[in-house]
Amino acid sequence: LAFTDGAPAKFWGTNLVAQNCFPDAKTAEATALRLSRMGCNLVRLHHIDAPWFNPNIFCNAATTRKLCPESLERLDYLIHCLKQKGIYIYMDLLVHRDFLPGDGVTDKTPDLGGKQAGLFSRKLIELQKEFAEQLLTHVNPYTKLAYKDDPAIAGSEFINESTIFMHFGGDILNEPYRRELEGLWRKAGNRGNLSVFTQDYSDCPGCLKEKTPGATEASIRFLADLEWRYFAEMRD
Repeated sequence: LAFTDGAPAKFWGTNLVAQNCFPDAKTAEATALRLSRMGCNLVRLHHIDAPWFNPNIFCNAATTRKLCPESLERLDYLIHCLKQKGIYIYMDLLVHRDFLPGDGVTDKTPDLGGKQAGLFSRKLIELQKEFAEQLLTHVNPYTKLAYKDDPAIAGSEFINESTIFMHFGGDILNEPYRRELEGLWRKAGNRGNLSVFTQDYSDCPGCLKEKTPGATEASIRFLADLEWRYFAEMRD
């Protein structure tokens, strides 16, 4: 990594998780000061969408299609304080969001939010894009910049701890998302069964292993292509 003037960009940081991403003003100031004194120059804002703390970025409302003004105000001030101390921000976009009937998602997503299904399900992708646009175009009243225009936002990730092949604990797809994926498989002209994969933690740590055998090579190519398309669409 490098800055625009060519100087090496070296980051050493930590995570702020869930409610710690939305501190009161006094705590935000103290946190930024303490982290800067420790030499930290990057903070990852993690689990801002998780339903298991209150208030999250959606105010724990009946829909996750609207950002919570109270949470945003606290997040804005925290980022302002961190930026003043020379600390960059790494912003997660989908970690543990609980997609709800109020979002138009009547079928429960796999456990842990949109893991795995969020990489191919059209409805979930559109909701992710909507959230990313709302958050990244939001203007922080303290910095006077939209997040998308703020050089302090050093990076982000679209979806946490997941690939289209599996969640890190194995395949977690449920219906109707398994059916949606298999429909895409057939629509792409593939024959035979779509393989279901898990991870090999014994013979080949980190390697894919077939849980339900199918057309193995074609399945890998199909899933890899879908995943590539997801990242390209989200990036664009």
